[in-house]
Amino acid sequence: MLRVPYVAFVIFSVAACAGAFAQDADIITPPHLMPADARTRQLEIVGEPREGVVMTSFTVRMDGSTADIKVIGGFYNDFLQRAIVRDVSQMKFEPARVRGEPIDYFGYTLVTKFTFHLGMTIVTPDFQRDQKKFVADLQKGDVASAEAIVQDMIQHKIRGLFEYAFLNESLVPIYIKLNRPYDALLASRQATLRDGDLEVNIPLGSHIRTNDPSWPYILPREMLIPALRERFALSSALGLVGEALRTYVELNDIDPLPPGDAVTTRADALRIQLQTAPTLVSHGRISRDTWRHALVRRTFTITNVRGGVLSGFDLVCGHERRSLTYKADSEWTLPAAWGRCAVAFHGDDGTEFAIVEMQSPTAPIP
Repeated sequence: MLRVPYVAFVIFSVAACAGAFAQDADIITPPHLMPADARTRQLEIVGEPREGVVMTSFTVRMDGSTADIKVIGGFYNDFLQRAIVRDVSQMKFEPARVRGEPIDYFGYTLVTKFTFHLGMTIVTPDFQRDQKKFVADLQKGDVASAEAIVQDMIQHKIRGLFEYAFLNESLVPIYIKLNRPYDALLASRQATLRDGDLEVNIPLGSHIRTNDPSWPYILPREMLIPALRERFALSSALGLVGEALRTYVELNDIDPLPPGDAVTTRADALRIQLQTAPTLVSHGRISRDTWRHALVRRTFTITNVRGGVLSGFDLVCGHERRSLTYKADSEWTLPAAWGRCAVAFHGDDGTEFAIVEMQSPTAPIP
């Protein structure tokens, strides 16, 4: 088969895990890409054209270099993964600072998009054929077969970002019918993936999001709004108060919700719960060796572990990073100076557990 080069436009857009936050009297200023790195690039790739998105997490060192680069998600092949890891390793940042002094900054997240399509919602004839198959299975009530077809499409057949987002959104009701809410939430996160705060200029003629150059999502607006409502409902049902409220803010920014809307009513209740409840209980399930959770309080414990082994977890905060071994009946309190924190749990696939966050005299996580 003839292999021809094609140009993929690569968009680098950055969403830091921790924005500026207060730690007593100090403020952490997050790192920023140096001007030479904050731009849209072109890669010449040999092989079959495909779009992709690669999410990486890494440390920005106090000298502005990067380290500890990990691919944490996305839709990509081996070439795209290697290209992005190599590029991130060569990036230079203005480092994070406290009181004007540079510091190491952990858990910085970069979303990199590859795109070549002229339109946002282009699909191939093969995609349309396979879509009809899984829709027919759903109509017959064969939910397991529908899931198998969709997963096969994601892993082996699709080439475009819209196809990737559309299929992940199609998995959400499938997983709900199969009573797999954790998998439904993971699929919803992928379907509603966004760039975060853009730190690049999108030049005219790049064919990136031609309908609206400022639109940071893969799905178009009319599909994104119901997808975000689903994500809000799923994260709320699993007790993920922080994620649910962040999703509500996204949804309300795109499509302002009236006071009587069910999502608004639930979001108001979650805010009260966040401020007043003695404990906040959320639920997680290990999938592909990990489950990530953004903490909203500084004291937490892990309970009700079942279905497998929870081996340990990584704490990734703006100003600190630790790897800890899980011990039953232990409680952890994080210093306010560490800033916002996320926990990446590791263990056997299918292991379920509860994360209990408690009120404490230590400053809450903003």
